[in-house]
Amino acid sequence: TNPDAAIRGIRAMNRPTVLIGGGYDKQNEYDEWIEAFDGKVKKLVLIGQTREKIAACAARHGFSDYVLADSFEECMDICVKSAKPGDAVLLSPACASWGMFPNYEVRGKMFKEYVNKLKG
Repeated sequence: TNPDAAIRGIRAMNRPTVLIGGGYDKQNEYDEWIEAFDGKVKKLVLIGQTREKIAACAARHGFSDYVLADSFEECMDICVKSAKPGDAVLLSPACASWGMFPNYEVRGKMFKEYVNKLKG
């Protein structure tokens, strides 16, 4: 996804959200994305090349509840520990999947597989 698509995803949320963000650095700016959190995002879990860049942007905007993960698996583990009953976990990373995944379909499939394991 890109920041504009990710903003739409956040705006659609109607419950506390643990947000997965980050990925390949396409030299985007993330200010509007962070501003769109507007009390909806309770925790931001950052992955990929852009994680430190996005963390710095979040800090500039006064959002401090973020964690940097070294892998997608670690990211998902953090999400599971952070989400409470009734919360949502949203994969809307505002970045391309390259670098960690061959494409966005693989990233989405891994997310679904992890969630399905939790159900089972």
